[in-house]
Amino acid sequence: MLKPLLDPDVADVAPDAPILTGYDEERLLTYIRLFDAAAEEADWREAARIVLHIDPERAFR
Repeated sequence: MLKPLLDPDVADVAPDAPILTGYDEERLLTYIRLFDAAAEEADWREAARIVLHIDPERAFR
């Protein structure tokens, strides 16, 4: 297993595989942070900005 990265950028499209990929392994902490945000009912726009480094106002026009 690859070492999870602390705050990596994410690809526009994640891998679509039936198993965990190296991409998934490196972003394990990112996935956990998204689950935590969902559990706290955080605003998805704030989670996108903080966790994914995506500006939702620009990305979803």
